[in-house]
Amino acid sequence: MCHLNIIKRKDEYCDENINYYMDIVSWNSFISNHDGEGFIGFTSRKMLLDRSVNKILYKNLDKFHTLITHQRFATSGFNLSNVHPHESKHFIIQHNGVFTGLGDKDKSDTRCYLESLEEHFEKSKDLIKIGRAHV
Repeated sequence: MCHLNIIKRKDEYCDENINYYMDIVSWNSFISNHDGEGFIGFTSRKMLLDRSVNKILYKNLDKFHTLITHQRFATSGFNLSNVHPHESKHFIIQHNGVFTGLGDKDKSDTRCYLESLEEHFEKSKDLIKIGRAHV
């Protein structure tokens, strides 16, 4: 199963040690989940999002106060467009697990879920109602 690693400085101080820490932790995750890696990083001024089919080196990035990484074990959709995080007009999503019944060889279950979420959100803007309908 995929790995999701999250670290956040409570004081929101941007710290290069968070990057070094995530390099260490995510290497261990990537060994068994090597179908891609992505991250969302937050500094005091911006959000940075990236993904790759290869291992990402976090020490080469901006200093973050929050860093969320995802190492993928593909169950559907075997290409870069299926590596987390997934971004749409209103949402960015990373998660562990499988959305049962969604996805195929070209499109991951997560991409299918996000497309459906976005479509329903455009219609109703009621995230709670949408969440209950997608359970």
